[in-house]
Amino acid sequence: MSQFSSEDEAELQTLLRELLKSVKDRISGAPSVECSSSESWIIIGQLLQHTHASCYEFVKYLREYVESSLGAVIEEETENFTRVDSHAVGIGQDSLVHAVTKRTRESTQYKQMMQTLKQTMMVVVESLINKFEEDQLKKEEMDRKIQHEQSSNHYTDNCSDSDSSFNQSYAFIKHEQLQVIAEKLDPGRPREVRWEALQSLCYAPPSDVLSCESWTGLRRNLSAALTDPDPELSDKVLQFFAKTFSSSPLNVTKDIYASIAKSLEAHFLYHKLSFPSGSTSIDANRPDLARLLKQMRLMNDFQKEVTTFWIRHPEKYMEEIIENTLSLLALHSEQGMSSPGSEKSLEPIHLISLLDIKATWFKKWMHGYYSRTVVLRLLERKYKSLIVNALQQCIYYFESCDSVREETLEIIHSLEHQQIGPARRTLYTSKELEFVYFVHSLCVLGRLVMYTNGRKLFPIKVKKRRDPVALTDLVVILISIMYQHPKPSCGETTHADSLSPTHLVMEVLRTLCDRTECAVECLYQIPVIETLLAPVITLLKGKLPKLNSLESALTHIADMLARIATTERGLSLLLYDRNLVSAEGESISAAHVVVQFTQRLLAKELHVFSELKISTAVSGAFIFVCRQMYNTCEGLQVLRPYSLHECIAKAWRTTSSMSERVPTPVPGAPPVLASLELQSVVAWEEMLLDNLLNFAAIPKGLLLLQQTGAINECVTYMFSRFTKKLQVSRCEKFGYGVMVTQVAATAPGIVALQSSGFVQTIVVELWSALECGREDVRVVHPKSTPMDPIDRSCLKSFLSLVNLLSSPHAVWELLGHRALPNKTEYNLREMATSVLDLIDRLIIINSDAKIHSLFNYEQSHTFGLRLLSVLCCNLDSFLLLESQYNLTELLLEGQRDNVTEPPSGEGEFIIDGLSVERNHILVRICAVGGPSERRLPPRGLQKRRLRRKRSVCESAPVCESAPVHESIPESAPASESTPAGEPSAEMAATPELSEMAALTIMATAIWCVWAVHTSAPAHEPAPVHEFTPEFASVLELSFVIYELPVSPDMTMRVVPEFPVCLDTTVEVVPELSACLPQYDQGSDPYPWPMVSTYPLPKYYILDVPKTLRSKQESEISAFLASSKETERDASWMDDCRRQFCKIMATKSNTLTGYVLADLLERVVLHLSSSSTDCFFPPAEYKVVDHSVKTRSLSSVEQLGVGISLRYGKFLKLLREDSEQDLCLLLKHCQEFLSQQRVKVTSELFFLLMHGDVGRSLSLLLRFSRLLPSAFLWPPRLHSSVHLPIEIAQSGIHPIYSCTAHYVEMLLKAEVPLVFSAFRMSGFTPSQICIQWLGQCFWNYLDWPEICHYVATCIIMGPDYQVYMCISALRHLQQDILQHTQTQDLQVFLKEEPIQGFRVSNYLEYMEGLERNYRSMVLSDMRSILPRSS
Repeated sequence: MSQFSSEDEAELQTLLRELLKSVKDRISGAPSVECSSSESWIIIGQLLQHTHASCYEFVKYLREYVESSLGAVIEEETENFTRVDSHAVGIGQDSLVHAVTKRTRESTQYKQMMQTLKQTMMVVVESLINKFEEDQLKKEEMDRKIQHEQSSNHYTDNCSDSDSSFNQSYAFIKHEQLQVIAEKLDPGRPREVRWEALQSLCYAPPSDVLSCESWTGLRRNLSAALTDPDPELSDKVLQFFAKTFSSSPLNVTKDIYASIAKSLEAHFLYHKLSFPSGSTSIDANRPDLARLLKQMRLMNDFQKEVTTFWIRHPEKYMEEIIENTLSLLALHSEQGMSSPGSEKSLEPIHLISLLDIKATWFKKWMHGYYSRTVVLRLLERKYKSLIVNALQQCIYYFESCDSVREETLEIIHSLEHQQIGPARRTLYTSKELEFVYFVHSLCVLGRLVMYTNGRKLFPIKVKKRRDPVALTDLVVILISIMYQHPKPSCGETTHADSLSPTHLVMEVLRTLCDRTECAVECLYQIPVIETLLAPVITLLKGKLPKLNSLESALTHIADMLARIATTERGLSLLLYDRNLVSAEGESISAAHVVVQFTQRLLAKELHVFSELKISTAVSGAFIFVCRQMYNTCEGLQVLRPYSLHECIAKAWRTTSSMSERVPTPVPGAPPVLASLELQSVVAWEEMLLDNLLNFAAIPKGLLLLQQTGAINECVTYMFSRFTKKLQVSRCEKFGYGVMVTQVAATAPGIVALQSSGFVQTIVVELWSALECGREDVRVVHPKSTPMDPIDRSCLKSFLSLVNLLSSPHAVWELLGHRALPNKTEYNLREMATSVLDLIDRLIIINSDAKIHSLFNYEQSHTFGLRLLSVLCCNLDSFLLLESQYNLTELLLEGQRDNVTEPPSGEGEFIIDGLSVERNHILVRICAVGGPSERRLPPRGLQKRRLRRKRSVCESAPVCESAPVHESIPESAPASESTPAGEPSAEMAATPELSEMAALTIMATAIWCVWAVHTSAPAHEPAPVHEFTPEFASVLELSFVIYELPVSPDMTMRVVPEFPVCLDTTVEVVPELSACLPQYDQGSDPYPWPMVSTYPLPKYYILDVPKTLRSKQESEISAFLASSKETERDASWMDDCRRQFCKIMATKSNTLTGYVLADLLERVVLHLSSSSTDCFFPPAEYKVVDHSVKTRSLSSVEQLGVGISLRYGKFLKLLREDSEQDLCLLLKHCQEFLSQQRVKVTSELFFLLMHGDVGRSLSLLLRFSRLLPSAFLWPPRLHSSVHLPIEIAQSGIHPIYSCTAHYVEMLLKAEVPLVFSAFRMSGFTPSQICIQWLGQCFWNYLDWPEICHYVATCIIMGPDYQVYMCISALRHLQQDILQHTQTQDLQVFLKEEPIQGFRVSNYLEYMEGLERNYRSMVLSDMRSILPRSS
């Protein structure tokens, strides 16, 4: 069948013709060729769907032809490939099919078949085209005959005709002919002459008509014809105007629009149309009314379209259109609103309301600033009556009798369901006209108050009201209209028609809620809240409010209150403005009213509801209002006395038991519960769980949730929504990240997350992104090699793990007492499903089997080491991991394996990403200290150049190590910006080495001296100075030339406390001489010492800052000595606090060492001797040393002892033989607190007392009676017998539920930008504060600042722990905002110390916080246990 016969050609032609016929309709109805590719594919899909039969026959024929022509070739090639070896198939081919296809296409038979098919199709197509042309010629001939018969009525010229895009025929026309037409349209001419002129005008191109010289007279005559009583003439003019609107520029169409507007305005001024009254109606088919409606319809269509192009024209054109419109609509009769029964006239506003009931034209005009400005200006200056009438209409509807409102349902139904076509409605009653005018007015007012200048039009004076109507009055009227929602008819349970007054009012109110300025001016007002809560207060009093639909009104009230509560201003209004009168007659805030009503709804204590079937949706709506309040710290503070969590939990248990009692359906048995009822029960149960879950958004709320016993079910519900990517709520902007982080901070929370499958899901997602990659990416396009240590595809999973494992409780619950699998073989398809698997597969890689099981070993192991680095920042987590898995030895072994093995001599370290990361972790876990006490190696390599000729202003590579001297603030990386001005050719040359050294030393000394002399007094908190441009250039010159490891940023902040004198050369030069050789040895990309054995190289351990002795030290000592006799007085503590604040403000660096130890001893002795200051009951302890020496310390405690000893020896506070004394002190503490099952971490006091066991133990015994002991050391109250049983059993420490709670609460009020940054990052302030406080700021602050923190909390009060955290976060504000943008806030806060923070600088700020918040914070701290205990 390689050749086609004549029968084959005829059959092929028939099949192709049928295919074209089947797609003809679809192609003609398709959009233009300019449609998008997606639309084209949709069209093709529709074609295939509707032409399946004909397409199938055509394809079937072609397939048979191909099989007959190439079947033998395909079979032969297939046999050849199956006989030969598989190497015949190329690497780039996927299968045998591809190879056979390729060989077949290269065959001679294939080329011959294609040539034959091409020639045959050309013959067939040519035959079809010829047939089509014959048919087309016949059709054109018939069309010409028909057109010739109708051409007698057309004015034609000797020019060719052309069709427009609207399929309308035009004839070119001359100016003289247009002049004749204009004369024929004169109103004095006979009707037939005018009609013929209009006919001719309609067939002329609008561009010719509008550009003629006689257009002015023609327009005047057209306007006259528009008002002619003959409907045919006016309709013809409207047709011409409509055609002109669609094809003419704005400078012309504005004239036509003005003609229509002026014509309508004149008609309404001189021809009063009676408004229907009673049962009478107006008929839209009445000739005069029909003509007005057509003109108004054309105007309205133009109003809605003109906004798309009038910005391209001068503003005067737009202003003319707007003014003509407002002038027409502002026409209003004096009898308009005098009384409900007065005679009124039909006005333009009624007609446009009937045509555009929701005022779409006004919404479009107000949308853009370009037109909105003109509209509001004209409304204010000339046409304010339009707004007055709209407001008057809303008031009239509100004040109308109940009978009018009862008919609203019928009116809405008739307006929404009127038919379009021959059977459309034409009769409208007066009530319907009044209603559409009301809806139009409501939409206009709702759009008007959205904008600032629109709200400035208020207050507005209206009839029958003594006082002008303000914005608040308008909102109150709208809410009252919402309350008058008509009762639904029988069989209807809801009514959400778009024209319902309630629906329209709620649209306006919701729009106002979404715009902050609108909400503040319109909604956040006392009268509005009173109006919203009036029905609720009535119900609380046991009365039934006068509402037409109680359930609907209550649901809408709750919706509005919830939206108000989502903003700071609205929440404050609900919580603190006590202007409402409760059912008992006392003044309370709106929050109290809402929570009381919600409690009664849940307990079903509202007796007025007993006869009404109120659905659970109302209860759910009001619980949601409470939820918007109690998921914030300040909201829970107000609502906590009501124990709403217990009410919700009780309702959930009841509902849960109902759903559990439903038996399994048995075939043939009657159903126990209807399916709809069962669905409502399940939905109500999930709603209650969802609202319970939101208590976990804040620390104290999580404690309350844990006390309900429903935390496991709530977390499981959260996990189900999390996997479905569902939103937390309609008012929540972020996902479940913050809530998961809060839950993971506690032991019961992490257990619930583990049991729900949440942890496993995070681990599997991480493993998939890290090791598996995306499955839908073909191997032909491999992904690029990641340049960052943690690839962007894994960053989200990494941060989720950091949030999950931030708390040591989480690490203990997931890893405590769990051995690593350490398998001999790992399957490549075996995925990690737990945190223990991640530790085993990514971090502790101690065998070749683990290495070979990873597809991306370097990237995956780097990921694991980065995660380990963050975990080890928490000392408790590090001690657990070290005691169980011996991390230090494993890392050292990995470093030793990275050393070359030369034939002789010592090997060299292989510097790669893994060795650099291990080196960083080893230094981090071994060196203890604050920012000025240890030096951490960077994680990256540095670029090095020895000799170069360049501009002195060129940026240089900078070492990331510590500063030259510990007294100089740590620097930022060198700025990459180039200062203004080009250096000379002489300066571009590299100076000599002696010149570089001299210049560097001089510039550094000048910098130190300048910083000291320009610093502010030390008592000013956080002063900031900037380098001057002149000094900056000199300093940058010196550091760029010599490539020092210190390069101060020209905009860095300088802390003014420099404990150096003017002669700084002696202290600076040794450091410089130590650093210079490193930069003279070649291009070493990693000059920092590598760690392969302990102890650490001295490079990473900085010298202890010198303690200065001064007059202030003698003053504090003198105070302690002089006050021995008055120590028992109540005023001694106040004097001590004043003296402490004075010393901290003047010279805080003297308050260290033995002076601080003496001060703390005296303060603790005084407080423990006072019955009013003692918080815990006294405990007698009489045990000798030899009886406690038999006790043993756990491996974790022994590791902790080692860390404390290293830090104490580094600070020169402990002797070399202090280990036994510290172990003895810990054993004493175990024995003393064994009755409470508590371990107290007392290493800090041991260091404070310089290793004196006796003084430390005595101080601890007295300190254990004070309230600060419960918060300065977290283990103090762990499972304590002093705590209430419900708090003790919850497993949540008061530091989290109290301190962290108030940190978040005060941070939101004091440093809102930082609070928002935490919310966006998915991290919580409570997490980092728990870590800081849990290890007493070790590794985050220097030792003197740690001592000042402890002293401040003991002397000034435990609430200063909260203020300390707020101060630290405020100090880090700029860094927090920056790292929020780079999406590494969690890592930054955990790994980096708090640079430049001084407790003394922020003590005055903390005192201000004390004055504002102490009464609340300290009282809550005291409430952790009953005072009687």
